[in-house]
Amino acid sequence: MLQKKLLVGFFVVTVTTLPLSTHAQKAERHAHQLFSLINRVRLRKYLPQWTKQMQLQTAAKMHAEDMRDRKYFTHESPEGNRVGDRVKLANYPDIDLENCECSFETHVGENLAKGQKSARQVVREWLHSRNHRGLLLSPVYTEAGIGKAGEVWVLVVGHTEIKK
Repeated sequence: MLQKKLLVGFFVVTVTTLPLSTHAQKAERHAHQLFSLINRVRLRKYLPQWTKQMQLQTAAKMHAEDMRDRKYFTHESPEGNRVGDRVKLANYPDIDLENCECSFETHVGENLAKGQKSARQVVREWLHSRNHRGLLLSPVYTEAGIGKAGEVWVLVVGHTEIKK
């Protein structure tokens, strides 16, 4: 546990930061490995690497945790929310609309996996599935976020094209 004292205005506030649980640390490590493996595959196919995007990662992590906690496994939540709904809730794309004076077009996609013991196994299985492989090797997407909770892996990808 880490404690910091911050001066906020005229008050001193103590902020306590708890370390990630062992499960959360392992999930973060698996997500990082999956991201690295996917980018290696993309490089071998002469595609640009994806960049990590925090809002996409938040959407992926929330969906993975929701599926684990409520024991379902599908692209659509029990309430009918799909990947587009989840990324909006996570504030993707991160555009300052008040100052942009622009229009934009956003593309998102999602791959799911469940039960694999390693990131390498997830990538291998996605590459052997036509639809999953298509998303991994799509030139459309430029950024990604990965969430893992229990046995559930979620990859959310996106690209925003700003038009002036």
